[in-house]
Amino acid sequence: MGIKCLWTILTPFCERKPSYELQGKTVAVDLSCWICEAQNISEYQVQPKMYLRNLYFRTSYLLLMEVYPIFVLEGKAPELKYDTIAARNAIQFKGAKPKTDGVKTGKDRTRFH
Repeated sequence: MGIKCLWTILTPFCERKPSYELQGKTVAVDLSCWICEAQNISEYQVQPKMYLRNLYFRTSYLLLMEVYPIFVLEGKAPELKYDTIAARNAIQFKGAKPKTDGVKTGKDRTRFH
């Protein structure tokens, strides 16, 4: 869902660093960004489940550089956000319900089953 104006607040403190400067450190990775990025690739015939491939190679790269990732995942959304999530899903899926493969997921934020 995000925090309004978060990047405006954080931008003055951001630093770009080459990966070798992170050697021996632990970094937090927003896993949903990596997955969503790969899910937007339209040519799935070439590489099905591209997000798994990207996750594997990005994680392998970090580990080879001795950078230790901790993956951050979304939890269950609070009831207060259900209406916002439903509206966003209606726009994203153009009125169609997301495929659930018969698995009841409730009001989770994620569709990465």
